[in-house]
Amino acid sequence: PLPSISNNNQHLKSKPVSFLSATTPEENCATMHTNSKGHNQGTKKLLLVGGGHGHIQVIKSLNSQTRPSNLQITLVDVQSEASYSGMVPGCVAKLYDLEQVQINLGAIAKWAGIDYICGRMVGVETADGEDDNVQNLAIVEVGSCETTNREATLRILKIPYDVMSLDIGSATRDFRSVPGASEYAISTRPISELVKLIEKEESFLCKKIENKTLSGPLGIVIVGGGAAGIELSLAMRARWGAISDNGKKMSVTLLDSNDRLVPSESLPCRKAMENVMKKYEIEVKHNVVVTEVTSTHVRVVSTDKDRNSGYDEC
Repeated sequence: PLPSISNNNQHLKSKPVSFLSATTPEENCATMHTNSKGHNQGTKKLLLVGGGHGHIQVIKSLNSQTRPSNLQITLVDVQSEASYSGMVPGCVAKLYDLEQVQINLGAIAKWAGIDYICGRMVGVETADGEDDNVQNLAIVEVGSCETTNREATLRILKIPYDVMSLDIGSATRDFRSVPGASEYAISTRPISELVKLIEKEESFLCKKIENKTLSGPLGIVIVGGGAAGIELSLAMRARWGAISDNGKKMSVTLLDSNDRLVPSESLPCRKAMENVMKKYEIEVKHNVVVTEVTSTHVRVVSTDKDRNSGYDEC
């Protein structure tokens, strides 16, 4: 259902709508233009933090025509567009354009008749339960989504809520703790930045090939043998296959800490997956854990021995 959001509903392709305006400097806060109906006594406030596709489904289900009249919904996200993760591997493989996998949060909020705030939640003030006049408050840093100068537009907004739901995505495990990973590797999170980072590295790589400054074969290493890692390895093979077709030998290596792919699946399923990896010449190394990433190698340890796996992009 989600691909239809970006492909068939033209109102979701419009540019982000500005919902923020400054108040007095003394208050150092911001106000928002609301799409919700008037606030009745007894109104319940639902705060959705994060515009992931889980919350997009909630917004679609609780649009202005279907939700209870006393329910007010606010969506908070630090970015104006969210990427549908299920389509990202296809985008990496160039089956979709980046625009096709993105959901315009301001537009879908306007369509559903809910409030949208482009900002980052940084804290919570909770009511003690003894005073009915004291509300739960979410502390949000807000600023314009259209500028990179956050400090110039930064304001603080306190949003009252009765129920808060978090859909803020995940982080790449050990990306900050493995030496060299944050410097020489590309993290898959935040997923909205993955395609942009790959495009940036691809542009750099093509210039090296054009200038004949890329020595040796092109090697790609994917760390993580789960479903996402398998999808990404196949997507990168598809994306950069043209480079290989132009005479530059390319290898794709998948590093897996388990002793087999998709271990929770049935034997026929695992065999089918292994056949796919062999078909597209993706080498899988099992029982390995990455200990260091350098500008030319990924160092791993295994139950057998230490080894290096050469690569150009990871």
